[in-house]
Order: sequence, then structure tokens, then C-alpha cells
Amino acid sequence: MLSFPGPTPTLESQPTKDNRRLLIVIIEVIGITISRFSVVLLLAYVAHETRLAIADLAGKATTTDLALRVMSNVNAGQVMAWLSCIGGLGYGELQRRAKNRVIRSKGTQIKKLESRIDPDRESSQQ
Repeated sequence: MLSFPGPTPTLESQPTKDNRRLLIVIIEVIGITISRFSVVLLLAYVAHETRLAIADLAGKATTTDLALRVMSNVNAGQVMAWLSCIGGLGYGELQRRAKNRVIRSKGTQIKKLESRIDPDRESSQQ
């Protein structure tokens, strides 16, 4: 018979459900804390880099000036509305094409299954 050094495991040394739950809660709290600190550090980094970028651009005419002029223009609201409209139409067209692609690919399979269940069904007849 094999014997291993050290104490023999007993039921008391095995992890219980309460111990597992406690471990899960501890890991969850540590994960949440790390994620919160990560967000704070990321925001601080972005603020620092933005400050450096603004300091580099001080006194220089750049494309930023052009963008600010366009955004401050009275008609900028209309331009943004038209851009949103065009974007929505484009997104709708992409969704329509994706839907039609799925219908084409699944249509023949559905007709075969329907004809197996009820051959006299109108949608199953070709």
C-alpha cells in the first residue's frame, strides 16, 4: 500500500461551500477594485496626454482651427443632422443586405424541413 508523507486528508481539510463562496467574493471584490483603479488611471493618462497635445499646438494654425470653425458655424447643426441621416440610411442598408443573405441561405433548408413535416403545405411547394 502506498503512503504519502504528511497528514492524511480528512473531511475537515476539504474546502466547503462556504469557503468557496468566500473565496469567490474576495476575488470579485479584488477584481472590482482593480478595475476601478484602472479606469481612474486611464482617465488621468488621457487628461495628461491631452494637456501635452494642447501645449504643443499653442499658437499654431492647425486643422483643429478648421474643425472648430466648422463646429461653431450656425449651419453645423444641419450638417450634423444630414450626416446622421446618411449614417442611419447606410446602416439600414447594411442590415437589409445581411437579413436577405440569411433568408437566402436558410430558405432552402426551411423548405426541405417543411416538406418533410407537411408535403401539402403551400410554402413547401416549389
